[in-house]
Amino acid sequence: DFITQILNPKAAYFIGLSDPGHRQWRWVDQTPYNESVTFWHPREPSSDHEQCVTVNYRYYIWGWNDIRCSANQ
Repeated sequence: DFITQILNPKAAYFIGLSDPGHRQWRWVDQTPYNESVTFWHPREPSSDHEQCVTVNYRYYIWGWNDIRCSANQ
């Protein structure tokens, strides 16, 4: 909550979580990914071609969205 209070709701921010393949999410610092503690937006992750994660403001709430790693944010 503290962090999202200072973010721009019209922007999206990469959070350092990515998928090298087959929905095996990993943090960039190698911290284990805990699947029970996630903040995905409804119907996310949505595509095998979107292998990076951003936090963005959608449906009046902040949440995670999978996105192509080459996307500009």
